[in-house]
Amino acid sequence: MSVTFDVSSLKDFKDQLKGLGGIVDSIIQEALEECVAREMRMAKKLTPVDTGNLRRAWRITDVKKDGDSYQVTLYNNADYADYVEFGHRTIDHKNWVPGKFMLTISERQIEAVIESIVDRHLEEAFSKL
Repeated sequence: MSVTFDVSSLKDFKDQLKGLGGIVDSIIQEALEECVAREMRMAKKLTPVDTGNLRRAWRITDVKKDGDSYQVTLYNNADYADYVEFGHRTIDHKNWVPGKFMLTISERQIEAVIESIVDRHLEEAFSKL
């Protein structure tokens, strides 16, 4: 007894997937850029207005690929950003000013929706193919 399968369509599909190498990279890059842009908007909204130029100091690096991983950084280059984020002592060292956790909260919110963002980008790309 034997079974025969026609796998020519699978071979074609495999060849199509091989050709998607550059497309997959661009899909991942676009999804990461959207995620980090959303996170920056959230962090800016959570940044106290009365802290000088802290709200204007948010920056994003370009997405870089290193092997199989991608890296992008959201940061705030204001000298006092860490103190506002995590809290600090007062000048007289008698009291504690609680942190605002602008980046920490934003990161948690993005982690909750990152899969849906990536899935949407993948669906859009595959629907074009």
